[in-house]
Amino acid sequence: MASSVYYQLFDREQLTPHNHISLFYKTKEEQLRAIVPYIKVGLEGGEQCLYIADENNVDSVFNSLENGGIDVDKALKSDALMLQTINETYLQGGYFSSDLMLKFTDSAIKSAKKAGFKKLRGTGEMTWILHSKTSTESLLDYEAKVNCLLEKSDLIALCQYNLTCLSTKTLLDILCTHPLIRYDNVVCNNYFYIQADILLKNDCNQVSVERILMKLSETEKEIERLRKQEQLLNQQSRMASIGEMISAISHQWMQPLNAITLIQMDLLDAYDYGDLDKEYLNSSIGRSMQQIKFMSKTIDNFRNFLNPSKLKSEFDVKMLIEEILSMFSDIFRRENISLTLTEENEAGTYIVTGYRNELMQVILNIINNAKDAILNKVLSERNNNGVIVIVLKKEQDKVMLKIRDNGGGIPEDIIDKIFEPYFTTKSSDKGSGIGLYLSKTIIEKNMDGKLTVCNLDEGAEFMIEI
Repeated sequence: MASSVYYQLFDREQLTPHNHISLFYKTKEEQLRAIVPYIKVGLEGGEQCLYIADENNVDSVFNSLENGGIDVDKALKSDALMLQTINETYLQGGYFSSDLMLKFTDSAIKSAKKAGFKKLRGTGEMTWILHSKTSTESLLDYEAKVNCLLEKSDLIALCQYNLTCLSTKTLLDILCTHPLIRYDNVVCNNYFYIQADILLKNDCNQVSVERILMKLSETEKEIERLRKQEQLLNQQSRMASIGEMISAISHQWMQPLNAITLIQMDLLDAYDYGDLDKEYLNSSIGRSMQQIKFMSKTIDNFRNFLNPSKLKSEFDVKMLIEEILSMFSDIFRRENISLTLTEENEAGTYIVTGYRNELMQVILNIINNAKDAILNKVLSERNNNGVIVIVLKKEQDKVMLKIRDNGGGIPEDIIDKIFEPYFTTKSSDKGSGIGLYLSKTIIEKNMDGKLTVCNLDEGAEFMIEI
């Protein structure tokens, strides 16, 4: 499925010759918001601009262009701007003839080129259809022939259609004849456009139905492809988190394994020295079982994380964070980074409904990013006092979770991009750019929450609202 091309304003993209755009508007403000930059870009680019007025009078058009920063007098004197009425163009002789209008357009293109302009940029108000008794079929025939003319001419054409004046059927038919559509401040590719040679040989409604059905099928296939891609991204992110969990387990098991080894060695020494009795043996077994239970709990936490949450359930966010701290605080401490939890209003419990393991995945991703930022800052500034603070706050029926660090913050020129898929500032072996994208998806799409980020004095703050 071809991707749409979006433009916020005409002055943010370079329209090329052969473009045929349909502007759909409801108010004069919407109309002028599109027309003024369209004309302005053409004048600045050395093009001759032709405006055909009907709904607006000449003075109104000139005033709007002047207010938009265009020197109308200068443009008129140099012939860079021409303004004509429908009686000089669409309705020559008092009626509409597609052949006469195409002949006029072709002549205007040649005159513009002869005068030294790069191309002709034309736009016309199409409300004349209402009072000219022009049939929809004649209009479609004309628009299709304009597309044929555009293919071989240095011309950009913008047709202005007022949504409040024309019938729905006419507007739907018009939609088929323009490759580009401007509506609601956006220009996009028109997937329902019918090529001129097809349109001129077939019934427009029949072709439109077939095109719509085909597009529905393509859209459904694309949705399924994106769904599978998101599942794959989620799996990749979970695998990265699993790696962190395994690292945590290996670190946490090191101490109890050493303790059990010492207990076994102590038992052997006690036997050699005659100190081993039932009480001594029970004490040693008790201490060993305490270490084994700790190791078993670590495995249970890991197993819980591996099992994806299929149903939403109630859980305490504070207990979840304490579980994360018990597993990772020692690892972070080895990097001289303190990982702590504070409560802003000491609510006691912080019960939410959602996917527990997915929230754990989000928190792990954010604190690992914070750790990387702090370590990068250590390398550049030789500052080895890293701090990550998780702040809990309850506000009415919402739980606010803030994760702050002193890693220097996120550059302002990229802070708005960090939740985009595959955007990363890390090298390819350290980051894929999917972690924060999936984190935002989990919080906002799966848990109906909100994930935002801002910079503080010493670092960044991610806020999760559930």
